[in-house]
Amino acid sequence: QVLGKDNRITALEKTPNCSILIATYYFLAIHQEGSLKRIWGEPHIKPDIQAIEARSDSIFYWACDESTFFQYNKGQIDSLAAKFSFASDVYWDGTGLYLLTTDALKYLANGAIQNLLGGDNIPEWLRILTIDREGNIWIGTFEGLIKIKLSPLNCYDDLSEIYAIGEDHHTRRWRNRPNSVGRTRKYCFPKLYLFDA
Repeated sequence: QVLGKDNRITALEKTPNCSILIATYYFLAIHQEGSLKRIWGEPHIKPDIQAIEARSDSIFYWACDESTFFQYNKGQIDSLAAKFSFASDVYWDGTGLYLLTTDALKYLANGAIQNLLGGDNIPEWLRILTIDREGNIWIGTFEGLIKIKLSPLNCYDDLSEIYAIGEDHHTRRWRNRPNSVGRTRKYCFPKLYLFDA
């Protein structure tokens, strides 16, 4: 056992070199070459890491429930953006970084933040995001699933409480709901739904 029962795991991410980034309520660590190294976090402070995105073993990003996004770059830790609503997910597309909060989607590239989604007409509690090979952005929410081609915006209102989303090798989207099975980026539940875009 790498970590004991007192460490609640909130996110896991595999790096391109197959190390494992491990997030708990209290700290972020990397497991590589058989050893665990703590990267960030202080005892008795609960940042509650929601998501991790790895570019390499030495460059990665994470979102904290305390409304902050962070970057680890070759040993240096910097805050990327703060004072948003609760941070939900983070996604690197090769050029920039998507920052998902509970009520907005922002894109950070070359030091500038662009607002992609937000306002009164979005579903409640944006939770998790992924981007498919065609560049479509998929966001799971407590009220369903959103597909963004940046224009137009598609909402799937018949779904509820999306907890994890991903893409198979046929470019089909998978969505999970509570009580479903399947392997996804973050969660496993008893029923799996498949649909084509």
